[in-house]
Amino acid sequence: MRKRIFWTLFVLIGILACNEDPLPDPLEESLLTTVAAKADMGKAVSRPFKIKGTGTFEIVQSTECGELTQIYLEGQGNATHIGKFTVTITYCTDFGENSRITGTSVAANGDELYFYSFGGGTDEIGEYQDYIFEGGTGRFEDLVGDLRLYVKLFEFTSPTGGIYANEGEGTFTY
Repeated sequence: MRKRIFWTLFVLIGILACNEDPLPDPLEESLLTTVAAKADMGKAVSRPFKIKGTGTFEIVQSTECGELTQIYLEGQGNATHIGKFTVTITYCTDFGENSRITGTSVAANGDELYFYSFGGGTDEIGEYQDYIFEGGTGRFEDLVGDLRLYVKLFEFTSPTGGIYANEGEGTFTY
């Protein structure tokens, strides 16, 4: 009887050991998940960011704005995920309902971020402009994001130019 129980257990253990679904190794699963997440471009990570900038603006001869007035802005600042940066902006406007803004921010390492504005307004904090970031170079090549940028200072220091300061918060996904 003992032999029969022994052989029955032996065969049962042998059958269970041949199961095609082995128990997962938690370390191996974690590594595979990390690799798969990095390989899957659809799984980009969203990150909040903050930005502060200052600079100058100048009304210039229109080369990119057609019938609208062209204002060229140049500045610098500091932002989360970018660090210190420079920025150039082309602002086309009729000083009324019609305007468009496009620009490029350049991080200290030379990576570029491209953005444009899709409108603005005023809320309880103040006057703002909303921006969309789409692409760039280097680590920002596949970046998308949004930003609400509040005007802290916009002052004419001459008949055709002046200084500005702004700050805001948004989200980067890359």
